[in-house]
Amino acid sequence: MRTAFCLLFLALCALQPALASVTGVSGWACRGTLRVAMYTLPDATDSLDSYDWQLGPIDGWLAGSYRVDGQDGWAGTEGFYNGDVRAKLLPGQTKTWMLYIWAVPGGSAQDFVSSWTWAVAPRDSSVEARLELIQKPSSVTGGPAPGTVWTTPPASLSLPFYGTSDGLTGYGFKFTLTAVPEPSSLPALAGGIAGLGGLALRRKRR
Repeated sequence: MRTAFCLLFLALCALQPALASVTGVSGWACRGTLRVAMYTLPDATDSLDSYDWQLGPIDGWLAGSYRVDGQDGWAGTEGFYNGDVRAKLLPGQTKTWMLYIWAVPGGSAQDFVSSWTWAVAPRDSSVEARLELIQKPSSVTGGPAPGTVWTTPPASLSLPFYGTSDGLTGYGFKFTLTAVPEPSSLPALAGGIAGLGGLALRRKRR
C-alpha cells in the first residue's frame, strides 16, 4: 500500500507544473489611449468583482468585452467592460471573451488603428491564444474580412470607421485562451495510475 501512495505522489508531483495558474493578457490601443484587458488571475472570479471595470469613449471610439448576466459565470450588470478579468485558467480549460469595437456617433471619421498583444505567465505554461474577427458592419468596406484568425499578435490592425449607438453592431472579435497540459505530465500521471492498478491486481490474486 505504501508503494501505491508513493506512485500516486510522484505522478501528482510531475503534474504540478501544469496545474500552475496561467494568465492570458490582451491589450488594445487606439491612438495610444484606449485599452481593453482580458486575462485571468488566481484570485479573480468569472463574475463581476474588483478586477473588472468600465470606461467611457476615448478618442471617439469605444471597446469592451460584452457580458450577460447568467452567462459564463457572470453575475452582474450586463454591458461592455474594458477590463474583464476571470478566474485562473486550468490545464485543458478554455475561456472566451467577446470583444466589440465601434465609434461614437457624430465623432470624427477616423479609422481605428490598434495594436494587440498577449503574453502568458508563468512562461513554462502552455497556453494557446486565438483571435478571430467574427462580425463586421455590412456598410464597411476594407479592413480584415470576417473569419480572419490570428494565433500570434498582429503587429498592427486597422479598422475602417464605423459609428453607431449600438455597440453590438460594431466589429466583433472572439478572443480565446486554452491551457494545454504539459505532455511530460501526462505519462507520469498515467504511469502512477497504472502502477496503482497493478498493485491492486496483485493483492487481489493473493
